[in-house]
Amino acid sequence: MTGPTRREFTRGAAVAAALLAAGRLPTLRAQDRTAPGPGVDGHLGPWPQKPVLGHLPHFRPVSAPFGDTYTLTYRALHWSSADEPGRHTNEPIGEVRIERRGDRTLVRQDLSYSQTRNLLEADIYGADDEPCSWTVTQRQEGFEVPGGTVLRERGEISGDRLVIDNGSYRTEARLRNPATTRWTVLHALQSAPPAGVHRRVDLLDQLNLHKPDHLLAYEGEIEVATEVGPLSLAVVGQRGYGIQPIHYLIDDGGRVQLVTGGVLSWALESIT
Repeated sequence: MTGPTRREFTRGAAVAAALLAAGRLPTLRAQDRTAPGPGVDGHLGPWPQKPVLGHLPHFRPVSAPFGDTYTLTYRALHWSSADEPGRHTNEPIGEVRIERRGDRTLVRQDLSYSQTRNLLEADIYGADDEPCSWTVTQRQEGFEVPGGTVLRERGEISGDRLVIDNGSYRTEARLRNPATTRWTVLHALQSAPPAGVHRRVDLLDQLNLHKPDHLLAYEGEIEVATEVGPLSLAVVGQRGYGIQPIHYLIDDGGRVQLVTGGVLSWALESIT
């Protein structure tokens, strides 16, 4: 029995993907910065915190140090709006674990939403946040996925040439900028002062979707109200083709405490 094509695999995840990407997103406009925005929820503060407002009263920032080898564990949060305008709720839908060992990054992302479980495991090699080679396995099971599906791929970057192969098909593309991923970018953000971040990257989303010419840039400072009191965080924004704006909220120790954007955000739970 042959493995699923990308089209078949994507169709199996259509329900979850549609709910995460279409029509049910908090308002995150292109001009988002750290100032309060207009609209019915303008009084709720800066845009970067809005996708996690339902979680912040329960959020305890992580203070553990990290070195060259570490594991970050994030709680994945799904955003939804309450019936009352300006109110938000966050439902935990899984976990994202990112283990860094020198130039190697191991990822385990386990998300369950709309009766579908999506498990992604990746092994990525590359200095800083730029992947050079990787293998990734994605498993989906549950609603509209009888018996589940598995997609295994490998990829590599040589110069500006990107190649992705799963044995049944081969995709090639040219990069416009250094590549990064949603997981490895955290290493770069932890390694440099946020105020100095301003660079162009190509995003490899899920390691198989090439989204070129994104801007990573410092956007200022905000204060969020957590379970243990107010916390000042630097904000680095990511904007570009194929995504809702993403905000990385970084404390004065370099820890990316929150990653917010659209209906799916991450909240740091531990560093080991």
